[in-house]
This record gives sequence, C-alpha cells and structure tokens, in this order.
Amino acid sequence: MFTNLKEFLTEDDSLKFDQKGEPTSTELCIACASLLIDIANTDNNFKNEEITKILSLLCSEFSLTEEDSSSVFEIAKKLGGNSEKLEEFFAAVNKCFSNLQKQKLYS
Repeated sequence: MFTNLKEFLTEDDSLKFDQKGEPTSTELCIACASLLIDIANTDNNFKNEEITKILSLLCSEFSLTEEDSSSVFEIAKKLGGNSEKLEEFFAAVNKCFSNLQKQKLYS
C-alpha cells in the first residue's frame, strides 16, 4: 500500500491511479486500450509493432501481467470500432484522469 501511495504522490502522470488516487479500474484500462487501438488503426494498417507497443504500455502503465494485458487488449479490440463505445471511453478517460494523465495516455 505504501508503495502505491508513494507512486501516487510522486508520479502525477501515472496511469495506475485515477485523479482521485484510486487504483485504475479494469473497465478504465479497457477504455484506454480501446482508444489506443483506435488511434493506432486510424490509417487502417494496424501493425504488429503497434500491438506490441500497446501491450507493453498496458503492462507498464497499469501494472498488468502479460496475461492480463492480453485479455484487456482482446476485450478492447472486440469493443473497438463502435463509435458509441468510443465516445463512452473518451468520457470515462476525461472524467477519471487529470490533464497530465490524459496527455501521457495520448502521446
């Protein structure tokens, strides 16, 4: 717990916690992954390097295992492409993350 609190207090742009200091929910991880997949696929050419990068980001930014990041990725991929869902995901990210966190996510 103290490790998480220390990370929250020292890393303002960490995606492991929302802007209230609560651990990021699985649903929010899925929302972030879906948005990243949508961004990576804007050129209609979703490359293996992009998939690998998203999986790596899920592991590092949300402290997920490789297995969990793969599960989140697959769920996000299935939900992707639905414009209503993407709007919900953007709204969730905007509500739960600070501006600094959103900037980190989208960069």
